[in-house]
Amino acid sequence: MSPQPIFAGSMQDRYQRGRVEERGSRRKRWYGHYFVYVMENGVEVRKHRGVALGAKSDLRKWEAQEKLRVIIERETGTVEPVKDVVTFGWFYDKRFEPMRKGKWGDATRRGNASDVRLYLRPELGDKPLGDFDRYQCQTFINALAEKGYSESVVARCKTMLWSVFDIALDLDLIPKNPMAKVSMPTCKATPKPVIDKADVLRLIQSITDVRDRLILLLGVFGGTRSSEAFGIQWGCYKGDHIEIRNTAYRGRLHEWRVKRKASFRRITIPPLIQRAFEQWKRQSPDTSADALVFPSAKTGRPMWPGVFLQKRIQPIAKTLGISVPVTFQVLRRSCTTRNQKNGSLKDVQVHMGTAQLRRRATST
Repeated sequence: MSPQPIFAGSMQDRYQRGRVEERGSRRKRWYGHYFVYVMENGVEVRKHRGVALGAKSDLRKWEAQEKLRVIIERETGTVEPVKDVVTFGWFYDKRFEPMRKGKWGDATRRGNASDVRLYLRPELGDKPLGDFDRYQCQTFINALAEKGYSESVVARCKTMLWSVFDIALDLDLIPKNPMAKVSMPTCKATPKPVIDKADVLRLIQSITDVRDRLILLLGVFGGTRSSEAFGIQWGCYKGDHIEIRNTAYRGRLHEWRVKRKASFRRITIPPLIQRAFEQWKRQSPDTSADALVFPSAKTGRPMWPGVFLQKRIQPIAKTLGISVPVTFQVLRRSCTTRNQKNGSLKDVQVHMGTAQLRRRATST
């Protein structure tokens, strides 16, 4: 039994984090040190305790420190306040991600994991949450920009840090969010190409496969995201419009799940796409309401956009001498740019299903 309950009221609470050291010459392991206080002949005596925490190959240092913290709390009933010992890495793994991942889709989860692994954990993983301040956060974000990372990478890291510290603040682990007034630095400019109308028409005319041509038309005139196009079921096709209500990611269909609420929408389709839909419907083996419009011939599950473009569209574009990369992102950006001439920014925003939209100077 821990001595703390026995002598409660006769001994002071003493907060401690203990100490972790590396031991062993061949097989390295983590070893922890801490103290307990016991009464001997009416006198309070401090006694040292040591404990093996595990092999270095199995535990990172912050994991060994957390394991020691749990042992200290169990043995003494007291432990140093968590905000002074919990590191950014531990908090992300043990608190932030478990609390937030329920709202993340597969793509978001993979993207967040990649950002944390590549950009945040190497520099910040072992740093205690209580040691962060605005200056350190701003210089870290500035350093990412100075290393040449794109604006999107820097912005994602900034958003992730703000979210992590916001949860830590809610849990009373830090007194304030150090990212609250951190500003976005000037980042390396990245090209955002659009495809010329003449090239689009040449590409459309060169696609003879009915299915492939319909997919391309949806990207060119509908501006659908790749996940939206390959998540369309026949029940979503309404003749003069289609309903965006599903997404497909890495061969899996997610019904009634889209990127954001604004992405649930109707896309009015011109007669050209309507005729293409009807042509493909006559050739499709299954046109029931729940059937995918573009299933994989091998698996029956949603097609993979990257594989489809690489095998079916991009070789033709290369033959035509089209230098702009033909991707769904480029097609969507080109659609947005063209539509700016056909209505207000709000009209374009509703059509594209985005949370916000900025006018582009580039025209096609």
